[in-house]
Amino acid sequence: PEFISRLAQTLLSTGGDLHKAHDLARRAVVLDANNASHHLLMARICLKAGLLKSAVASLKACLKLDEKNEEARELLRQV
Repeated sequence: PEFISRLAQTLLSTGGDLHKAHDLARRAVVLDANNASHHLLMARICLKAGLLKSAVASLKACLKLDEKNEEARELLRQV
C-alpha cells in the first residue's frame, strides 16, 4: 500500500491524472484501512478534484485513526 500511496501522491503533486491518483489512493485505503495517511491523501485528492463529500468522509476517517492530525483538522475546517 505504501508504494501505491506514493504513486498517488506523485500524481497529485505533479498535476498528473487525478482519476488515476484517486484510484490508487482508494486501493491504498482498501489494502490498509487503518493507515491515517492513506485517508488524508485520499482527502487531498478529492479536494483537488472537487469531490467535497468524499473529501470530508476521508478527513473524518483520518481523524478517527489519528485525532491529533493537524493537517486533516485544518482541511476539514476549510471545507
